[in-house]
Amino acid sequence: MSGLSRLQLPFLPGFSFAEPNETKFNCPQTLTYKSGCAIAVPNQVVSPLEHLQLESHLGEGKVHYLTYGKQKKAPSNHQSSTLPNFIKFDKKVLKFDAYFKENIQNSMLEEYRIRHVNIYYYLIDDTMSISEPVIENSGIPQGKLVIRQKVPKNNEGEFFSWKDLNIEEDITIYGRTYHIVDCDKWSHDTMEIREVHKLNDGRDPYPLFLHRHKVPKDRSNVSSLFPIASTEPSETETENWFKDSDFAVGKTIQIYGRNFLLYDCDEFTKNYYKSKFGVEDFHPIEIKTEPVTLKKIETPPYNGFGSMEDSLQSCFSLVPHPPKKNIVKMLQNDGKVLRFEAVLNSVWPIDQSRKFIISYHLADDTISIYERPIRNSGLQGGKFLRRMQIAKPNSNPNSPEYYSIQDFKLGAPVIAAGRQFIITKADDLTLKYLEEHEQKFKVNGEYSDGQTQKRDIQCGPDEATSL
Repeated sequence: MSGLSRLQLPFLPGFSFAEPNETKFNCPQTLTYKSGCAIAVPNQVVSPLEHLQLESHLGEGKVHYLTYGKQKKAPSNHQSSTLPNFIKFDKKVLKFDAYFKENIQNSMLEEYRIRHVNIYYYLIDDTMSISEPVIENSGIPQGKLVIRQKVPKNNEGEFFSWKDLNIEEDITIYGRTYHIVDCDKWSHDTMEIREVHKLNDGRDPYPLFLHRHKVPKDRSNVSSLFPIASTEPSETETENWFKDSDFAVGKTIQIYGRNFLLYDCDEFTKNYYKSKFGVEDFHPIEIKTEPVTLKKIETPPYNGFGSMEDSLQSCFSLVPHPPKKNIVKMLQNDGKVLRFEAVLNSVWPIDQSRKFIISYHLADDTISIYERPIRNSGLQGGKFLRRMQIAKPNSNPNSPEYYSIQDFKLGAPVIAAGRQFIITKADDLTLKYLEEHEQKFKVNGEYSDGQTQKRDIQCGPDEATSL
């Protein structure tokens, strides 16, 4: 049997024969490096018979790459710097201490209750979990409040990231607001720069000048192969990061090519540096800046489009807002309309017979004019002037003076739309309202003169608004 090959022996159930020509029993390599991590590769092992045939043709020891693959090179520094997140951030968790206020209903002892929680942020997949430490015999269901998941930040499909978590910040998760008060030591050494805006400083009101992250002292000292345009450097690329010991009042630091002068700090920062570093010198540096002289805003002349108040809003802001109205006055005088009869002061005979109804709306001091149709007069009648405020003649166009109810008296002229109207009558409801508010409008009987003036005024369909 020793002279027979295994391939020449019968393959019967229950019988197996060892290959006499096989001398190597090592296991092939099934992993390789790609992008800095080990991955599985297809099996490239050849059979012993094929191995002997190749050695006979090529020579012994020259076909080992067919069995074990090509020789692998050790991973370079660039490969190790671009490790995937599931390796680089494995078992790295940010822990924050926070609390939330829980309202208590139907209790005479307390109105709300403060509950302390721990917020965990997992860097490996940007997930979060919130748990409350269990207190024995507290009578409150405690433990896991939010299971590990990606927490939605808003209704636009955004999720919370580590940049949104900071001390003394409020975050709202599923309708509950948490106030972050502290974090562990591993979560320290991040920076954030906010620009202090002043009124009319000419700067865009961006909330952040630099978002919160670990800032390297020299960002340019990074390998040229690292994708610095799209990825922030980590501890693998640089070891020099800004820390709390690098800051002091009067010191100039360079952050991403910009020089920042630290000229003062708040009381909390002073107490922190006193307790940790023993610093006592916190004299602020006086910053001299040239006073900014603002140009006086001149209101342009009224162009005649729309109302004066509505057109003026475009001079106050880039996005015009509707002018403010006296809501109380509008509610108190809603639907109250005073009506007067008037004639045209004209030298033309055809205008002598024309009758007009002037309606004064007390809600917003607007005036509308309606012409009474007269049969076989040759004039159509109907709406003569839409409801609007009417400026008095010879008033300043940029600050006009409008007609008020005090200007409507018997025989008084009213100039509107280039025509002069003379008030001749007023209806009973108007007279009654003016007599009841005699002190306010100073009527003094100027609208009634016995039986000579009739008080009934017939209104058209557009003016039939009841008081």
